[in-house]
Formats: sequence, C-alpha cells, structure tokens
Amino acid sequence: MAFLSRRHRSRGIMRNGGGVKAEEENVSNYLYVQTGTNEHWCIVNANGNVTANRVYPPEAQMSRVYGGDCYWVKAHGRLKLYSVSSPSAPVSMNAYDTATDFCGGLAFTSMRGKPIQMIDTRGKVMATLGKDITTVHSFHDGLARFRQKTAEGELLYGYLDGQGDIAIQAAYRNAGDFHDGVAVVRRSAERDDLIIDTNGGVIGK
Repeated sequence: MAFLSRRHRSRGIMRNGGGVKAEEENVSNYLYVQTGTNEHWCIVNANGNVTANRVYPPEAQMSRVYGGDCYWVKAHGRLKLYSVSSPSAPVSMNAYDTATDFCGGLAFTSMRGKPIQMIDTRGKVMATLGKDITTVHSFHDGLARFRQKTAEGELLYGYLDGQGDIAIQAAYRNAGDFHDGVAVVRRSAERDDLIIDTNGGVIGK
C-alpha cells in the first residue's frame, strides 16, 4: 500500500522481513491538502468540497480512499483505519504495523508478534491466519498471494480466497498476482515458469 500526501497514484510499499504487502496502483477520488506549511491535513472531494478540515497532523501519511469511504492514516509509525463519514476518530482503536490496500472490502493487517489478520472496512476481523504465513499481498481476481514457511524452513507461495482459507497450496518458490484469471508461478530455482488458473491448474508454460 502506498501512503501519499499530495499525489494519489503509486505502487505499494513492502515491509522487509515479512508481514503484509500490497502492490496495487489506484487513483483516489479525494485529495489531502494543506493550507500552509506545517498545517494539518484537510480532505477535499472531487467536487472541491472540504469533507474534513485540518484533521491530521503535518507528518501524517494517508492512503487513497477505498470504496468511497475508508482509508489508512499512518502516524508515529502505526496505521489506523478511518472513514470519510467520520474522519475525526478511527473506526477501530487497533493500530497496525502494516496493512494492504482494501480490495472487495477486505484487507490484511499485521501487528508485531501476532498472526496476520483479514479485516473488513469497519475493522472487523474476518479471519486470522496461521503463524506460518509470513507475508500476504492484497487481493487480485479474488485471490491473495501469500508466503508460508514450511516445517523445513522453506518459504513457498500460494493463494488465499476471500474467506482467508488456502485456495491454492503453497508450492511455488515465486509467484505473481492473478490478472484476468491467470498468474505466473515458479516451482524451483531454475527458470521453469508456469501459467496457472484460479483453480491452480497449469494451462501453459
């Protein structure tokens, strides 16, 4: 997920050493603006109307607005979920270390020392993942790419469904997100790329 101040189009950031990742490119219908140097941030909609006046400190970073309402605010190194309809207080008191973009009303979050969780736009926990899942990306074509640590210590990629369950087992050394129903994966260190469908079936090389 990208946290942006004046611009609202970017590739996502990644946390080193595992956690939650996102690599979506999106454009928001809202802008975050300052009326002067070191002033608090305001939110302005596509019609130029101020929907929230001076609500976030100058050092804060904000994500795009998802589904016309919710967005992430990063301050003091932590992430909280807010709503355009009620911007002065977070929708939940949880503060996260990392979070993905919302897609289909769902996002993945992580807090240090705890399993990754899937939440909805109100901050409700929809699923808690196993501790062996070290990294999750945002949803593409209804599937979220994840990385799992095996009993032998190997890190392999697979895909989760919208319930947070494993849809395609972690069996790939490298894997891309799904687009138009297909993804490119690699089983070994050698260059043996495969094209799979959303059921995990190999449909090309």
